[in-house]
Amino acid sequence: MEVLRIVLLIGHFAALAVLLGAFVGQLAAGRVFGAAMVGAAGALLGTGLLLVAVRAADDLSVNGPKIGVKLAIAAAVLGCALVGRRRTATAVAAPVPAGGAVPVSPPAGARSSAVGLFYAAGLLTIANVAVAVAWT
Repeated sequence: MEVLRIVLLIGHFAALAVLLGAFVGQLAAGRVFGAAMVGAAGALLGTGLLLVAVRAADDLSVNGPKIGVKLAIAAAVLGCALVGRRRTATAVAAPVPAGGAVPVSPPAGARSSAVGLFYAAGLLTIANVAVAVAWT
């Protein structure tokens, strides 16, 4: 089980790196949710749940309140990413200008409707790291 735990932990850290990297990368590039952010948020939540399950299966202690807070934060990050990605995709797909030309970038309204969710996802991810490190 220790090997499984290490593999899951590596996956968890990789998902965290992708999520934070995509967040920082998108700060200058338009603040929209890419597929990497959504996938990484889901992977972070999934690997976190599996890490808790492996600890419980090995009869190791699990700090229930800490895990509950981290679960709530991770679920909120995933929710922000899913809703933000959908809002951007819906806003981009809806308006087609006369003549059939397809816009090459999301309209300003599409970005602004999801920008709050974008910042929330990034800040909640950082908060999740802070909880993991500081709550012992």
